[in-house]
Amino acid sequence: MPASQHPSPTLRDCVYGQAVGDALGVPYEFRARGTFECTGMAGHGSHNQPAGTWSDDTSMALATCDSIRATGRVDVRDNGNGSLMRILPLAFADATGDEVRAVSAITHAHAISCEACVRMVRVARRLIAGEGPRDVAASLVDVPASQIRSGGFVLDTERAALWCLANTSSYAECVLAAVNLGDDTDTTAAVAGGLAGIAYGMEGIPGEWLDALLGKATIDACLF
Repeated sequence: MPASQHPSPTLRDCVYGQAVGDALGVPYEFRARGTFECTGMAGHGSHNQPAGTWSDDTSMALATCDSIRATGRVDVRDNGNGSLMRILPLAFADATGDEVRAVSAITHAHAISCEACVRMVRVARRLIAGEGPRDVAASLVDVPASQIRSGGFVLDTERAALWCLANTSSYAECVLAAVNLGDDTDTTAAVAGGLAGIAYGMEGIPGEWLDALLGKATIDACLF
């Protein structure tokens, strides 16, 4: 795999990558692996929402973005939302490891969650710097899917997202692999999609998925 196919990743690439992955996963959340196949943007399903609807995963990432946009800095006093699912925007801010931990600790203060967030920001920054998707998760290349868990535990989500990145070669392949792991489909695909957005850029996201994505004005208003 060559170095990142997208030469100058931006926050917009990351957040749209996350939002599209999230929206792909929403209809299949809580469904067991092997009981469905996601091939594109669909509606209804688990939460009976129209196609292109993203979940709290993207809402929380946008809250992180909006706080940085409004304050011009990482402000941990009034951005109270989730953890790993909302941490990727900090890769585009001048956030230290301790600041990443503090943002996680707003809601998820356990050391396991905080350190997972630090690692995820480091991976994102390696992708931004031009490393290839397989390079940033080399230990997971060719690991069988049967060894990948995709539930709600933070370390499972971290590993599943990186596995999807390491074992696919396009944005679409990455997020579809994430959704089709089953269970916590929207979060796995949101995290994997954010990383794949950095790696492949918005131009790598299928146009029909971007067209179907709802709330684009809200996303754009929160970017810094």
